[in-house]
Amino acid sequence: MFLNEVTETIRKAISAGNRKFALLGEPGAGKTFLVRKFYGSALPTSSNVVTSPTFLFRNVYPFNGAEIHHYDLYRVRSHEHLIEIGFYESADDPSVICFIEWADLYPEALETCQTIIEIETGEDAGGKYKINIPARK
Repeated sequence: MFLNEVTETIRKAISAGNRKFALLGEPGAGKTFLVRKFYGSALPTSSNVVTSPTFLFRNVYPFNGAEIHHYDLYRVRSHEHLIEIGFYESADDPSVICFIEWADLYPEALETCQTIIEIETGEDAGGKYKINIPARK
């Protein structure tokens, strides 16, 4: 899939009640760029407010009467740190939409995700995206 298809797939998933998205890919693959493009496609005058949450761990954006919580777990130190930054509160709130960069670093964070978006990089990939909706027990 390419970027415009992914933003449309995310929009449809949210309409169907999906609220938690894992964003996986190498450093610089475009995880924050994807969130910015999605946000900008939904609220065209607002895309420039999306920035990387690397040093803040979480950024919050208003979204159609709800909120988007955009996490970057790359620098999170422990399970306790996830609690400190409010990750589980966001994950448990059905009204919050979460985009979680580096969710694969914490299995308990990845488990909260209803959709996994992998960003392929490299010469042959050309910035393609794979979307996986894992089966839940």
